[in-house]
Amino acid sequence: PTLLFGDSDKTFIYHGNEEYNTQAVKDLQIPVYEIGYEGGTIVGTAGDLSIGIFYPDTIDLRSDYILDKIVSILQNHGIAAEVDSNDVLVNGKKVLGSAHLTSNGFFVFVAYVSFSDKAELIQKICGDATKSPSHLIGISRSELIRGLSEWLL
Repeated sequence: PTLLFGDSDKTFIYHGNEEYNTQAVKDLQIPVYEIGYEGGTIVGTAGDLSIGIFYPDTIDLRSDYILDKIVSILQNHGIAAEVDSNDVLVNGKKVLGSAHLTSNGFFVFVAYVSFSDKAELIQKICGDATKSPSHLIGISRSELIRGLSEWLL
């Protein structure tokens, strides 16, 4: 398996197949990366964390297993996290969005963990999202990275 972590110093959007306010994105001059996954729009900003996990699709682990592991790491830090579809919620609010796909013999899991408050920006781009956005408090980026690295590697 390959485990990648990334961050950005600029705001950007990963776009799946759901609609978003293209005019707001244009006005705000936010770059959009068309990923083509099943799911919504992920809005990333400085200080947040991207996670990528790649492994042969012959290994029988899928996104629900990975999300459960992330929730376990958060719960070990006293955070009341739960899986909701492809997302992780804390106190009923979305702090992590994920997507997955299988391509060229590999299973690809990507997630974006919010460590910054961008509820207003998400409202402009996504409108009234079905899941209220929030951000993680109670664990640092480095603690989450360490927990995932120790588990997977």
